[in-house]
Amino acid sequence: MLNAHDIQQVIDLGDKLASCRDLDLFRDELLGDITRFLGAETGTLLTFSTREKMNIGFNCSYGVSSKMHKDYVNGFFEKDPAVALLFDTQSKYYLDCPNSSKVISLENHVDYDHFTAGFFYNAFLRPLDIHHLILMKIALRPDEDNDLLIGIHRPEKKGSFSEKDLAKAKLLIPTLTGAMGNLTSRALLHERQTIIQSLGEDMHDCGLMIVNDRMDILHQSTLFRHHFGQKGQDISSASLPPQIFQACQKMKNEFSKIAAQNRQMNEHSLHQKIFFKGNNLTCNIKAITADNGLRFIIYSSEKNRFKVNEKVMERSHLTERQKDIACQITLGLTNIQIAEKLGISIRTVENHLCAIYAKVKVQNRTSLTNVLSQGFFR
Repeated sequence: MLNAHDIQQVIDLGDKLASCRDLDLFRDELLGDITRFLGAETGTLLTFSTREKMNIGFNCSYGVSSKMHKDYVNGFFEKDPAVALLFDTQSKYYLDCPNSSKVISLENHVDYDHFTAGFFYNAFLRPLDIHHLILMKIALRPDEDNDLLIGIHRPEKKGSFSEKDLAKAKLLIPTLTGAMGNLTSRALLHERQTIIQSLGEDMHDCGLMIVNDRMDILHQSTLFRHHFGQKGQDISSASLPPQIFQACQKMKNEFSKIAAQNRQMNEHSLHQKIFFKGNNLTCNIKAITADNGLRFIIYSSEKNRFKVNEKVMERSHLTERQKDIACQITLGLTNIQIAEKLGISIRTVENHLCAIYAKVKVQNRTSLTNVLSQGFFR
């Protein structure tokens, strides 16, 4: 059914999918490539969460009106018979495909005369000139409640999708499944890392480090490194203060006892407090359970750590954005780090910083930090 040219197209598209490193690239380029490969005019990618109430997470479209796409994501999908076919296990129309990928042509699974006379088709699909649909359900992992759905569309005048089109889509599914699993995992890791980074930087008085039960360092904030004299480089596991290592080992042993007694480790957490530098530096350590062992959350804080004086910023007539940037400067963040955290360009940070220096009447970061701490040294 498929000729050598079709197979080569699948291979070439598979190579592009395998090399894709973020969902934005998939949205901007690859969804259009897939749509054209299957001889269609429009396409959508939707992430369906089936945990408790069904909803849609990450989504994008190619060639579809942004307003109509948004309407679908915001609730119109509940009227879509394709959702019942592929995701609603309580529906009498459900195709038995849990934890597996599937490719279908919609008109092969519903009464199309009844479908095209119905509300969803006439209120949503007809205005978009969508009549024929290939639906590609991508089951990422059996233990997850998120599946992807790629919808590929043609207008009525273009004719139905052929068996050859379905064969091409099915041949693409294994590569799509691997690529989308990789992309969604990357996006999740980036999101978690961003949250952790933001948590560590937003707590003006605290540094943050996270280690696992093998004492591998999973995260360390700029302020945590500063507290332990490592301003320019990361703290390694080997250079971790022995008091922290010993405290974590002690809690690990306690958890082992708890597990032996009731095997409900996830309901327990332990805490330790350690003092350094003549009690001027404190580390609070909390142990929590994760799917693959323990995690130790370590907060560091200095007794004489200053706070930012809001009145000084008000007197200097700093804007809200300038206040945000000034506070990040007191944490020791670089312009690049501030830009990433606030979602602005480095040039914007630099421009704001020049304005801050002029308003506060200082010439460098150290002087700015000293002025902003006025009245708060203890």
